[in-house]
Amino acid sequence: IFTGGLGYRDLAQKLPITASTLFSIGSNTKAFTGVIAAQLVDEGLLEWETPLIHYIPELKLKEDYVTRHVTIADALNHSTGLGRHDDIWKYNNLSREEILAALADLDFSSSFRNSFNYNNLMYVVAGIAQERVTAQSWESLVEERILKPLDMHNSFAYQAEFINAPERALGYQEDGVTIAPPVDLSGIAPAGSISSTPQDIANWLHKLVNNGQHKGAAFLSESEYNY
Repeated sequence: IFTGGLGYRDLAQKLPITASTLFSIGSNTKAFTGVIAAQLVDEGLLEWETPLIHYIPELKLKEDYVTRHVTIADALNHSTGLGRHDDIWKYNNLSREEILAALADLDFSSSFRNSFNYNNLMYVVAGIAQERVTAQSWESLVEERILKPLDMHNSFAYQAEFINAPERALGYQEDGVTIAPPVDLSGIAPAGSISSTPQDIANWLHKLVNNGQHKGAAFLSESEYNY
C-alpha cells in the first residue's frame, strides 16, 4: 500500500527518509535466524528437538541438565531459563565463540522450559549451530538463503556494511537531537545485526504473509512455515 518514510535520516542536514534508507532492524534479525533454522530442518541438517550439544559439543551452561537437553527450538523461543546477561556482549566486544565459552558462568533466572525469558545469547548459540552444520558463516547464510532469493539487494547481515552505508539512518539519544553511535552487534549478529530498507523489508513481509511463498514459489515448506 505504501513504501516510503517519514521524517529525516539525518536531522541536522534535513536528509529525508525514503524507501531506500537503510535502518538497523535490531531484533527483527531473530526472525531471519529462525527462518534459516527452518530451512536447515527442511534439508535434514538440523532437527528442532535434537540437543544443541549434538551440533556444538563444547556447549556448556551453568545447569548441566539444560546443557544436555536444550535444543535449537528452546533457544529460538526463549524458554531456556537463562538470564538475559546483555552486559556480556554490550561492553566486552566478544566474538561469538567467546560468548559461547562465557555461557558456563552465567546464572539462570527461571527453570528450564517453564517461562518466557528473552535472551540474545541463545540466538548466538543457534547461529553457531547453523554455522557448524553448513560450514558457512551466519552472515553468508543470511545473504545466500534470504537476502538474494527475496531480492533484498540493499540489505546486509554485516553491521560494518550498515555503518559504512551512505544512506543509513542515524540514531539519536532520547533528546531526539544528539547522535547516538551504533552499538557493536557483530558478536551477537544472529540476534540483531541485519540492516534493511523499507523497500527490501516489504519483500520479507510479503513472504511472511503469503505462507512462506515468494513470487508464487515456496520459500519455506508448509510444515516448517507453520512450525
